[in-house]
Amino acid sequence: MKFLAPLLSTLPLLVATASADCFPYSSTFPTSGSGPIAPTVSRNDWWCPASSYVGFLGYVRDLKGASCDDAVYGLPQLRSNFKRMADDGAKLVRIYGPICAERSVWDNVVQAAAENNLGVLGIVWHGYDPEEESHWRERKDSLLAVLRDNPLAKYTIHSVSFGSEPLFSWSISDIYAAEFTALKDELQKLDVPITVSEMKYGFDSAPAETADLVKAGIDFSSAHIMPYYGNCNAAKDEWDSITSEIAAYKEMIPDKPLMVTQNPWGSSQGGRDRGDNCGDDIWHDVSIEAAGEYWKLWTENCDYWREQQVGWFAHTFNQDSEWNFGIYGEGTSYNKVVEFNPVKC
Repeated sequence: MKFLAPLLSTLPLLVATASADCFPYSSTFPTSGSGPIAPTVSRNDWWCPASSYVGFLGYVRDLKGASCDDAVYGLPQLRSNFKRMADDGAKLVRIYGPICAERSVWDNVVQAAAENNLGVLGIVWHGYDPEEESHWRERKDSLLAVLRDNPLAKYTIHSVSFGSEPLFSWSISDIYAAEFTALKDELQKLDVPITVSEMKYGFDSAPAETADLVKAGIDFSSAHIMPYYGNCNAAKDEWDSITSEIAAYKEMIPDKPLMVTQNPWGSSQGGRDRGDNCGDDIWHDVSIEAAGEYWKLWTENCDYWREQQVGWFAHTFNQDSEWNFGIYGEGTSYNKVVEFNPVKC
């Protein structure tokens, strides 16, 4: 894979030659009697290079509890969830949310991730309704404060996405470009990469000037590859759609590493349906069995992931929210809803 020249100088963690020991694949956090402690190496010597992130990377953990007292934000549940992810072979976790703007959420995420040797794809969550959007700056400030002040954070938080589908939803509208640039500047001071978790359609539909600025400014692509919404095929027949969408994303943003950060399939007729592409049959091929067939496409094609140098997350970990997309049941029961057997590529 080729990389843009600026990345070579500004963000070594994305392009450095792989060492014998790097996080999260072959290094683990040092510990003391009280738990994990910050490594003594530099951040850029700590993280594995982009070429390491191939195939199954981990899960998307939905953190959209309505109240800051919700158990999904608490350290006990995060510890338990992250341990199960690590037991499944996850090396990273993508955070989806949080709605809560208190910095304790990110301190808990960092602590639970370090204890389980997981890297974290952080996010500045904007939200999809006026009340959520009104607090996005507070959420940004909380995340930045943790990155600056928590000694484990820069060794746990791999990168930060400025929103989830912000170009498609136009969530903070005309100020997005300026705020993206401002956040990039803040993250560069901390040597933390920036990305934007988005559909190709989001880039295509956004104002061209903003879309071009984001394409140039991100350090790697975070692609939403979602045939569940994009067509009306049966789940087992979606492989061509998946690979063609990835190819189109790479053509749109060439020469930058790519991770697939959102890729759901519903397992029940309750929750999110397939939308307009199926006409009146909005639940076409939505079942536990269909979801199992869909996830096999992702878990049984390691040759493709290695050839394309692409890693992916499973959306979502459990049914705490986006209910019919969850692979596990709610909370900490860990009853698998669908067949999902990730392997290391």
